[in-house]
Amino acid sequence: MKGDEDQLKQVWMNLLSNSIKFTPEGGKIRIRLDSSAAEVSVTISDNGIGISPEEFNAVFQRFYKIGKSRNGTNNGNGLGLAIVKKIVSLHQGSIEVDGEVGEGTTIIVRLPVSPSAPSRKNHNPSEERAEGN
Repeated sequence: MKGDEDQLKQVWMNLLSNSIKFTPEGGKIRIRLDSSAAEVSVTISDNGIGISPEEFNAVFQRFYKIGKSRNGTNNGNGLGLAIVKKIVSLHQGSIEVDGEVGEGTTIIVRLPVSPSAPSRKNHNPSEERAEGN
């Protein structure tokens, strides 16, 4: 797949940070990677405070803060998931959320596989420099 490495790192860091922030000590966070010929999907699940179905779409809006009354904190600026959604969209992907209050949250990011994506295994930067001279 093709993508901006720094932007995608920001996606994963933000999603993992949220799972850590909203999962109590001793909780569990699971990361699953699946791929097919068409897409790569990353699923991050936790057993933290959860999200109500009414909030599934709202969590991707700028400045929306989930759970500030449920976990007693007001940390963050409410931009993280809005930024994540924008980055995923820029990569022609999709993001969805599922969960239940008190049961945890699952976020699934799906990114398309580019059939012409170069393999890093076969990537030799010195050959590129030689060809460019």
